[in-house]
Amino acid sequence: MEFEEALKSMKFRRQSVLEIIDDIAFHLENAELKSGMAEESIFARAAINNASLLGECIANSCIYSLQLQKQLFNEIDRLPTIAKFDYYLFATKNIHIDRSLHNAELFSGVLSLRDVIVHPKPRPGKAEITNSEISINYGAIKSLKISLDQRSWNVKSGKSVVKAVLDFIRNFFVDLCCYNKGQVTAMLGSTESSMANPEFNMWAHISQQQYDRYNRYIPICFEFLNLKV
Repeated sequence: MEFEEALKSMKFRRQSVLEIIDDIAFHLENAELKSGMAEESIFARAAINNASLLGECIANSCIYSLQLQKQLFNEIDRLPTIAKFDYYLFATKNIHIDRSLHNAELFSGVLSLRDVIVHPKPRPGKAEITNSEISINYGAIKSLKISLDQRSWNVKSGKSVVKAVLDFIRNFFVDLCCYNKGQVTAMLGSTESSMANPEFNMWAHISQQQYDRYNRYIPICFEFLNLKV
């Protein structure tokens, strides 16, 4: 009875970080398996789209963990993704993200790529003819060296974007916030609201298949998340 009463008093939130990470690894694996086929680009796009969502999702989790007054939370929630990371870092460690650093520049490139995907505005392109076929060159995100034309994305593109996001996240939590893996896992993996902050330590269970897939395609996750089989 005591447990049931305690359960009723708990507040829960939907947390998607671990599921998005799982999707990223799955799509990278399938992009590689379908290398050279039409499906390669489909899976690469899925990995890239999920990677861009991951950064935004984690930034929101950071802001949520601060338990801000509602009006302030709503104001901060309207900030760009990297500004949310910066706000959290200043609020908790009294330092700012150096946006001139390479990993911050690459992460900003991913966010720009995400904006291109979700805001299909008219943009300048250059018509090119190859073997009697006409294509439009819309340019590229220079820092990532990835085309703005999603149809050209492949497993190499997917791995490049995913690495940029995970490198930034790892640097943010480990080097800047100085959190251990258990603290990060509590913040990003707990669905119980009161535990979703770095005051707690926790681990997340994954299957052997997931472990092997992560180890091959996104091994850096093991540097900031406490994942166990």
